[in-house]
Amino acid sequence: MKRILVITPFFYPHTGGSERYMEDLYVFLKRKHTNICVDVLCYNTDNVKEKEEYKGLNIYRIPCWTILAGQFCLPKFFPLLKFLKNHNSYDLIHSSTRFFDSSWWAPVYAKLIKAKVVLTDHCAYHPVSSNSFINLMVKIIEVTIVRLFLHLYDEIYSQNKKTREFLKKTFKVDSQLAYPGLSFKLNSFKLRIINKKIKAVYVGRMIESKGVKTLFEIAMETTEINFVLAGDGPLVEQLKETITREKLRNISILGNLSRKEVLGLLKSADIFVYPSWHSEGLPLALLEAGESGLAVLATDSGAISELIKDKETGILVAPKNKKAFKDGLDKLIKDKLLRQKLAKNLYDYAVRNFFWDNSVGLVVGQLR
Repeated sequence: MKRILVITPFFYPHTGGSERYMEDLYVFLKRKHTNICVDVLCYNTDNVKEKEEYKGLNIYRIPCWTILAGQFCLPKFFPLLKFLKNHNSYDLIHSSTRFFDSSWWAPVYAKLIKAKVVLTDHCAYHPVSSNSFINLMVKIIEVTIVRLFLHLYDEIYSQNKKTREFLKKTFKVDSQLAYPGLSFKLNSFKLRIINKKIKAVYVGRMIESKGVKTLFEIAMETTEINFVLAGDGPLVEQLKETITREKLRNISILGNLSRKEVLGLLKSADIFVYPSWHSEGLPLALLEAGESGLAVLATDSGAISELIKDKETGILVAPKNKKAFKDGLDKLIKDKLLRQKLAKNLYDYAVRNFFWDNSVGLVVGQLR
């Protein structure tokens, strides 16, 4: 039996794009290749069980220190060392996201146990935050430590074309395209039952660089429709307090949701909004919105334009442009036929271009 170790700091039950990608990739792989054993080494960011079997994956969680909540953490050294010492019979090590510490030591560990090692990267730019000092430090780390360790990998996969271009230009490394796939059981596209009052939803991290504050301001000004914001992060409590203080009746903050709850929320909505200026890859939330038959309004950040093509599969506006975003939302609110057209086009485009078979094939090919 072939054995794979997936290394990613954040994983189930933590929710986020890169960890969701790795989860869906390997759940799909296990369905097609039951003779492959998949272990997942992650950090215990949510203080849950240290070991768990989940959807056919064996999850091992290492105690850690949180540096930036939901964005960066470091493992406790001795528990990590103990795991690596006792688990050394893998054929392939698969690390996720270049700027996590695990992607720096994973290739070294792989060489020591004589395993192949690959990396999947998601981020099409240098990571950004609202703190300029952190942004500077990240760039320094990227052009020094990250540049060094990237060249130790046997193969690198890019989750989108923009990331592939960025890796080539910035680090002089080649990578293969490994798009995410659709996660739901697909049926034919159906026109949505129109809500009596239009519902716009956002699903993602509740942090400033995702454009959540801008979206909240727009929601306060657009009282004729309902807004639902779902996700975890430092802005959750602040926004809830504002809703209570200002007695806002058209905005709901749901916090973190399970995959099943996200699907239910999307199925109940009319419009999906994504105002990010974050260093995005290709957000899986947009794929899920497309699968769910929603019209999408998003910003041209990261690799979003590879899925959302302006006036074809959604409305795409410049990041950090509140007026343009609000104008785009107004168009979707007023034009039911436009919403239906964009939703149908997005669904069809996603079905034609995003499936797991190719990405799974790249991983399985490393075991031959």
